[in-house]
Amino acid sequence: MVDAAFATAVTPWSYSDGSLSRLRRRSSASSSIGRHAVGRRYVVLSEIRVPHEDGRAIQAVTRFVSDSEPDAVVILGGLMDVEAARLDADSTAHLARGVVEPLRKSFDGRLVVLDPEHSAIDLGVPDITWCPDWYDVVPGWVMSHGQSDCVRISKIAGNTALNTAKRIGRSIILGRTRRLGKGTESRGYEGRIVSTLTGVEVGHLMIGKAARCMEEGSRHSCQQGFALVEVSDHDVAVEPIIIKHGQFVVRGAIYAAPPIRRGSRTPSEAGLK
Repeated sequence: MVDAAFATAVTPWSYSDGSLSRLRRRSSASSSIGRHAVGRRYVVLSEIRVPHEDGRAIQAVTRFVSDSEPDAVVILGGLMDVEAARLDADSTAHLARGVVEPLRKSFDGRLVVLDPEHSAIDLGVPDITWCPDWYDVVPGWVMSHGQSDCVRISKIAGNTALNTAKRIGRSIILGRTRRLGKGTESRGYEGRIVSTLTGVEVGHLMIGKAARCMEEGSRHSCQQGFALVEVSDHDVAVEPIIIKHGQFVVRGAIYAAPPIRRGSRTPSEAGLK
């Protein structure tokens, strides 16, 4: 099967030297969302940046994870804000635990964090796999936070990932940019497709006033969201999911955080106070 690498092992991959090392993982049964389910499913997040996280968006994603029971949730870096962790690592780790622990308890699959910036910080949450920045999903597909010279930021959503895919010769699911988008390039001749590369950027889960896109420093081209990845015997399908006002729709089902009571603060607001 095309997803055998992820079905039996977590496989970090180093772009610089091509070395592979395997972390054994338990096999988990395929889950489903109604009749549309195929093979295995992964929910991919990035750029949470505690203490700048959007608590309502994260609650909605956690509800979706609990409902859909994916085989794995992958956080593509940016779990904690670098400056906040540098100034007060213990407090930032405590806040990060408040984000990760409910997510970890919401499903039985694997929780994987690609975050070389903070891999040495102990969140006190069991059953988390910390990995380097490059991560093989299935043959021909990788995930990365994007801390590499081969990742060159574009202001157009999806283009950073697609250009990186063309540069490394593999389809890629990318964090870091805080944009949400997907691009695909196919090549062939006489109507026959012989190769296809796809690049996906998975957005962010930060509060709006804290989110600025890479390079240009603008908030306006950032987009809250995540990616839903489904793997079948012969295909990988990646769907960027847009989050607006703390809610999103997946195949007709609406996922949202509970309403905020008057006078109460969101976790994000409390963290920034």
